[in-house]
Amino acid sequence: MKAVAGPGEREAARGVVSRPLDIAPAVAEFAAPSDLITNWEDRVDEILTSSVPEADKARKMLEMFPRLPEGGQVEVAQHLANLVSDQDYPSLGRFLTNSALPEPVLDVLVADVLNRPNSVKLPALLGVARDPQNPKAGEAKDILQLFLEEDYGADWNTWQAKVDQWLKDNPD
Repeated sequence: MKAVAGPGEREAARGVVSRPLDIAPAVAEFAAPSDLITNWEDRVDEILTSSVPEADKARKMLEMFPRLPEGGQVEVAQHLANLVSDQDYPSLGRFLTNSALPEPVLDVLVADVLNRPNSVKLPALLGVARDPQNPKAGEAKDILQLFLEEDYGADWNTWQAKVDQWLKDNPD
């Protein structure tokens, strides 16, 4: 397996201008056990070692992500964190708000979003915090409280307004 890029490589990958990923809307359900990709490690290696642009590598990994077993999702999420630009984050962020994903996968996705600019991070965390079924909802809400210095309970309209105002007052 190819190692996950380090911080410098990650920034270089993000600095490349790419076209939007054009990934189809998130599928509510992931693959049935019989539809899982069994040779995912080989496929990931093929994608990572191919000479296609980073955005195309990300697109291929995003397409296979729902059909991976948990271990594959954890590994691919780590690669996606390095491959998906901030501009294209919604294609990855849709998985962060999927409360059906295993917690180890969500751990990787939360760690990634925490390294994104505030204009990406705060709206994504708000999406997680709004879903009481998401195992990371409490953590997301705690992080939002650190930024906003207030707890607005379950008043999501106020949370949204305060995040919007904070981002306006504190541009990236």
